[in-house]
Amino acid sequence: MDLPMLLRWLGWGFLLALGIGLLLFLGPARLLRKLRPFPTPAALARLLDNPLRRLITPPERFVEQMGLKPGMRVLEVGPGPGFWTLAAAGRVGPQGRVCAVEISPHLAALVARKARRQGFSWVHAVVADAQALPLAGEAFDHAFFIAVLGEVPDPVRALQEARRVLRPGGRVTITEYFPDPDYSLPSTTLRRAERAGLRFRRRRNTLLGYTLELERE
Repeated sequence: MDLPMLLRWLGWGFLLALGIGLLLFLGPARLLRKLRPFPTPAALARLLDNPLRRLITPPERFVEQMGLKPGMRVLEVGPGPGFWTLAAAGRVGPQGRVCAVEISPHLAALVARKARRQGFSWVHAVVADAQALPLAGEAFDHAFFIAVLGEVPDPVRALQEARRVLRPGGRVTITEYFPDPDYSLPSTTLRRAERAGLRFRRRRNTLLGYTLELERE
């Protein structure tokens, strides 16, 4: 086993241990968030952008698997510290557009600063509620939610809004990770997506999570 692969497996082991710790120590928090969903605090969200996470889940590989291509118009809901945002921006290029909708003004400003430092003028950080997007209908080719849907009080409404702003045939990607206190089972997420009018395309599994790929009819 080569060194990069060994480091990746060690990283997965660390995340597994972290997940067990979250279950043991954050159980009450998980219950509270299920009863009354709320966004991850900005200070905690900043910790999610770290080298270990990049080693385990390289954002560039993830956006490639999503099928993002140059020139695409992409919506990211709940970017947090922008872990995936810049990778998506690099994928679609200057002919494309990435709109990152974040309910926290502090995190939206952080994403905007990171994009400016990278010279990604086609990244737009918008402070808004996922349940009421201030965006025109049929304006995007792809929308994605990564470990964020469980933080939204009405996930179905958020998915309906994503569907509204997608062009016909546009895609939605939803990823959930088990260590996340807001993790939802694949069957739960799929039911929500179907209620929102999205059609299932395929599912990809990882060691600690899954990704659903959906489509607007």
